[in-house]
Amino acid sequence: MPRKKAIDGPTQQIRLRVPGDLQKRIESAAAESGVSVNKEILKRLNRSFGPQWRSFNDPKVYAIVDLIAEVVHHAGRLTGDWAPGPWYDQPYAFHQVLEAISVALRSIAPDGKPDDFPPTLSRSSDRALLMGMGKLAAESVVGLVDLGHERVVGTGLSKEERELGARLRTGLGHIAERIPNSASLEKTSKQVRGK
Repeated sequence: MPRKKAIDGPTQQIRLRVPGDLQKRIESAAAESGVSVNKEILKRLNRSFGPQWRSFNDPKVYAIVDLIAEVVHHAGRLTGDWAPGPWYDQPYAFHQVLEAISVALRSIAPDGKPDDFPPTLSRSSDRALLMGMGKLAAESVVGLVDLGHERVVGTGLSKEERELGARLRTGLGHIAERIPNSASLEKTSKQVRGK
């Protein structure tokens, strides 16, 4: 078959055999997204090579993310019986999913107290900063969603940070509008750091 010209260059047709149940799942996902089966497959293949998978070089990280995804799916489905619409748009259901994630992560937490710092960190006198690292990490990633907005794209971010922010913002859709703007996240971060 001749090559077709695409936006990113010529494309090549390949033949692919997939089990019947996988084909049905792909077709269903494509229909749900309102795109062709070909576009759905390309989207999923491209995503598998994208930067979001960089942390998954460790199979345990992938398994933990998979665990969280399953917990979110089940908690969202269970709470959906009592809350109309998707769980992420209903306060009751959202907080039940949040609690489910917390329970799942606590169930696999290593033994010890949260302030049992590794020896390399235990010499630090800034315990408040050390105890706020998780919050700071989350705020920096969440802040990229706001900074990924077209109105603030030229803010000195790296290309990778801009792409991550834009990808997350696109994926979150209307949910991204709930995120406080980056200025308020920066203020919170400074409070955690004590500056």
